[in-house]
Amino acid sequence: MSIEAPNAAVAMFRNALAQIVQDKGSDEAKKKSTLNEAVKQMVTDRTLHDGFKEWADHVRKVGNAGAHQESWSEIPIDQAQELCELVKHLIDTLYVQPGRIRRAMPAKKRGDTPGQGQP
Repeated sequence: MSIEAPNAAVAMFRNALAQIVQDKGSDEAKKKSTLNEAVKQMVTDRTLHDGFKEWADHVRKVGNAGAHQESWSEIPIDQAQELCELVKHLIDTLYVQPGRIRRAMPAKKRGDTPGQGQP
């Protein structure tokens, strides 16, 4: 985005989505032959919230257009920026927020040993 190469940027956003499938998807999702099918499987598995299916599908489609410039019109920079925001939100939801929740877990009482339940 910083060098104003929207086609390259959206193709990389699609690749980021493919990496999310490999990291967060079930074995069944990872085995799918297309990214579209893998995203659908993640929704079925509830690894991806239903509402994110549409976002992921949009990232995938625009990313395909960016990667295949010979068949598609130039991607406008503002569309690439919107896609960037969608991918950032997906990353925030799938990675950043769960990390924050883990760090904010209840404090442990003194003397508690790892593996013991908390009151």
